[in-house]
Amino acid sequence: MRAQPVSAAMLGSWADAMTRELDQLLGGAGAALEPLRECRAEVVAGFDALRGLGGGGLAIRVHGDYHLGQALRTDTGWTVLDFEGEPALGVPERRALSSPLRDVAGLLRSLDYAAAAALMERTEPDPERLEALRRQGDAWAEANRRLFWGAYLARVGDHPLLPGSAEDTLALRRAWELRKAVYEVGYELGHRPDWVGLPLRFLLDGGRS
Repeated sequence: MRAQPVSAAMLGSWADAMTRELDQLLGGAGAALEPLRECRAEVVAGFDALRGLGGGGLAIRVHGDYHLGQALRTDTGWTVLDFEGEPALGVPERRALSSPLRDVAGLLRSLDYAAAAALMERTEPDPERLEALRRQGDAWAEANRRLFWGAYLARVGDHPLLPGSAEDTLALRRAWELRKAVYEVGYELGHRPDWVGLPLRFLLDGGRS
């Protein structure tokens, strides 16, 4: 399928789908979801921001499940693996055109995960020391997020792949990051309940700018 301009209808359908996924998650049981229920309006506002964009760039075939674990460093450079898409989605949804910032959001979220997971797996339960290490992990993740985002924007340049304004581009990226974090909350509740605090922290903080 060839790339096509992102229409207002497409932006609206993405916002609707993101909100629907959030509400499906919040419809589940469990005290872990209570903080997210309390900030639902703020998360939905991030999704609804898509409806007011002046443009959305281009919709293309995307990887769909892009994160650090899908990138392999070799002697000749980087190789991206596993183009099967998001495991929870059906084949038609995996093949559907989407914003390239969906993949960007996945990589940015995985940088947060890399820092937080390292602390969860390797540190002793000393609250004071853990907090100091968490601040260092946050600084590492934020530095790498900025570097990746800056390099991505420099590579894209003035290509129409992204929205025409920096504000619209950031709003579109942020919506996909929030959507990814919502997905992560559901995944962790189903597979690693002790890890649900990682994506919840991002959502409760309102996402990163």
